[in-house]
Amino acid sequence: MLARDLHDCVTFTGWLASAVVDRQLETAWALVAPSLSAEPLGMVGPEAVIRSVPVIASSTGGFAETIEDEVSGLLFPNGDELALHRSLERVATGTAFPSHLLDPEVVARATRSFSIERHITDLRAHLHHVVDRSLSRSAMPRRIVDWR
Repeated sequence: MLARDLHDCVTFTGWLASAVVDRQLETAWALVAPSLSAEPLGMVGPEAVIRSVPVIASSTGGFAETIEDEVSGLLFPNGDELALHRSLERVATGTAFPSHLLDPEVVARATRSFSIERHITDLRAHLHHVVDRSLSRSAMPRRIVDWR
């Protein structure tokens, strides 16, 4: 089926501002992100989970790091159209995520994991580690290497 044949049941939005993302996800029963290759770590999955929307996504790359299979969404092998179809069917029929919403504890855990505060704390810890390593190395006696 081509994208033009899906206009009644699928919305292809492209990039959206945050406020528009909120409005779109308010009525979504799933966020679907299939890919033929491993996607890098993006925020589209966590953005949906934080809004209690199940994610149906390819299982390699960043989605495997941010989506818990059968908990915050359904993961399927990249490029496997039949597995994608089965995942869509499970969510659409309520076999998976019967309320079309995620468990509140899953949402709370994702909100904590992907908060800006957590990001800043983790980034500061990493930078402190890099500086500490750099300082400890500079305190070590230097070796002279003769490349001749």
